[in-house]
Amino acid sequence: QSPGIVWGINTFEGELVNQGKSLLTLSNNYYGGNAASLQRQIAQNQYNLSKQTLDTQKELIEKQVTVAQRSDANNDELRDIANKSLEESRSLLDLNEALLGTINSNLTQYEATNSAGINENLIFQTNSQKSQLLAAVNQLKQGIRNTELQAGTDKPPADLSNLQREITIKNLEIQAKSLLVNHEVAKLQLSLARVNEANMFPATPFKGVVERIHVRVGQSVNPGTVLATISGVEGKIILDAKVPASTAKNLARLQYSTIEVNGKTIEAMPAYASNEATSG
Repeated sequence: QSPGIVWGINTFEGELVNQGKSLLTLSNNYYGGNAASLQRQIAQNQYNLSKQTLDTQKELIEKQVTVAQRSDANNDELRDIANKSLEESRSLLDLNEALLGTINSNLTQYEATNSAGINENLIFQTNSQKSQLLAAVNQLKQGIRNTELQAGTDKPPADLSNLQREITIKNLEIQAKSLLVNHEVAKLQLSLARVNEANMFPATPFKGVVERIHVRVGQSVNPGTVLATISGVEGKIILDAKVPASTAKNLARLQYSTIEVNGKTIEAMPAYASNEATSG
């Protein structure tokens, strides 16, 4: 069934062999190299690796799904914390703005009564306090705007967090399916490699006795080359007899027919008789 060089003969003439017994060993070169066996070993190692790591990879994918879900839940908790801090920041902002209003009122009064320049230092100190409060107010407002952006459930950061979770879980689902498919492909590749390897080890198709070995070690063979003759000791044999149409029509299909083979008489029940001409 496969071209090659006879590297070894695994039987001898007269041996009783069972079905599937390896008769010969073929190689691809005169050094005994067998590419099919090497491919089978590669496929075997790849399948073993896939089988040994399959459960571990499944577990890793499940943990990554858990990480994605908990990361999103953690972002929800951070938004809750940010919402609570917003209340404190707004209270502090209100207080600072009230102080700023008092300072502005005092500053207006100082400037109105400063005709003689008596309140110059007081005005300077009040302006310094106003400047510090304005900086604090601006910083608080900026912080509140940033916190509102991070804390809002309808804001882009919340949407991005949810989308990232969904994308991660979908990718992991695809990865899990690909993992199973790759494992099955590795198994099929191993089966294919075994089929190809078996062609390099011709085997007997049935139980019988080896009558003759037709090849020798070192001989190059091709598909169709007769390797050995085996005489079957058990099993079924189909006899195909070509007879004229008149004989076929008159054949008794419910009675045994008598057949002579090499001087031996055999009785057999006809299995089938064609009503149409098979050879013209």
